Amino acid sequence: MRMNDAFSGLHPAVSFFFFAAVITLTMLYMHPVLLTVSFIASASYVCVLKGARRFLKTLLYLIPFVLLMSLINALFNHAGVTPLFFLSNGNAITKEALTFGFFASLMFCAVILWFDCFNVIMTSDKLLLLFGRLSPSVSLLISMSLRFAPKLGRKIRSIDDARTQIGRGSSQGGFISRVKNSMSVLSITLTWALESSVTASNSMKSRGYGAARRTSFSIYRFDARDALTLSACVLAAGVTVACVLSGGIYARYYPSIIISGFGGVSIIGTAAFSLLCFAPHLFDAKEALVWRRLRSAI
Repeated sequence: MRMNDAFSGLHPAVSFFFFAAVITLTMLYMHPVLLTVSFIASASYVCVLKGARRFLKTLLYLIPFVLLMSLINALFNHAGVTPLFFLSNGNAITKEALTFGFFASLMFCAVILWFDCFNVIMTSDKLLLLFGRLSPSVSLLISMSLRFAPKLGRKIRSIDDARTQIGRGSSQGGFISRVKNSMSVLSITLTWALESSVTASNSMKSRGYGAARRTSFSIYRFDARDALTLSACVLAAGVTVACVLSGGIYARYYPSIIISGFGGVSIIGTAAFSLLCFAPHLFDAKEALVWRRLRSAI
């Protein structure tokens, strides 16, 4: 995992608001331009955090997902006034259904990529800092859940690699053998997960968790840089919402496709949303420029 990212060094409250804003706006407003901006920003940020190779692996299932979702929506949703062709049962495949399916799947892809970035930036200590005093149990549950998913994946790969050495890997043998081997790997992993949960529970109990009011230590301090970045994100999100509510940014897919033109309000809203989505990139570019100037001055 690559962490050559200055934005991740901001206060957790700033990072949490940023991800909450971009994910919420991406899900609420299915304007083609906003979705495209969100997808490009999230994809490029994944490349910054994890590298281009990891992102290309992610694309291996995102691209089929987009195509499949678009096709399924067109096959089962026949609304729209522009039929492209007709199926043998007389149902029409419409341009509106294909368009809506494509942008809906693009929205899901952008949200998935943003959550991928969220899992990298918002570590368990940051979540505990934000929600520990409000609800220690909930914050602990969230942090443990986010940690459990990648840990479970690593354990599955480890067990499968070990069984592969004795000829019982999930990719070895015929179809029936592969299914049996995969079920064995899953069974072993679930058993390990249950045993680990019991061990963790006993360990926490023996260390006195929940016996008294807990305290926490944090290395994060909310400074002027965090305040300025948070203010910029709040302003960008607010301008985007205002432009959408005023009707300057509008998209309708049924029964016909109507998308708002590029007027003054639309340009302002799109620029504000782009500024919000690309805030990590702009912050990293600014920090890289400062670092380059400091090195050149030496």
